[in-house]
Amino acid sequence: PFEYKTFIDSGNCFNSKNAFSYLNKRGINYYDIVRYNVGFATSGSYSNRIIFPSFDGDGKLNYFVGRTFYEDDKRAKYKNEKIPRGDVIFNEHLIDWSKPIILTEGIFDSIIAGQNSIPLLGSLLSIRSKLYKKIILKKPIVYLALDIDAYDKSIKIMKKLIKNDIAVH
Repeated sequence: PFEYKTFIDSGNCFNSKNAFSYLNKRGINYYDIVRYNVGFATSGSYSNRIIFPSFDGDGKLNYFVGRTFYEDDKRAKYKNEKIPRGDVIFNEHLIDWSKPIILTEGIFDSIIAGQNSIPLLGSLLSIRSKLYKKIILKKPIVYLALDIDAYDKSIKIMKKLIKNDIAVH
């Protein structure tokens, strides 16, 4: 969004300290912030939100999501661009399709999971999604790392992928 600021350019901004503190509580360090271009907003509709941008395979911005960093914020925790999530492979420019990939539900989980992880931006993997089609095309080994409350959804994803000769763990 227009309000996006990087932590590097923020100087001693009070909100950057609070956003950075929140990220640290979630297990995200300075290296992760730089690698994933994590920023924040101090004004507008994205105020007091951490901003996670996504880039396509060519390095072009294709999506972003904002997450509140104050626990007592009454607004919805997440705010994102209004495009179909199925049209996005989050941070595709960082994925090496010749190596195993890790599928997680959300962005925080994906960053913590490490390199070659992709957030589903939910707990579903539609056969019409760009990510599903790319997995079927490239045939990487897939590790599913969804939350325990998405166990049944994990099984459905696993069955879909196995039907297409994808190794799933």
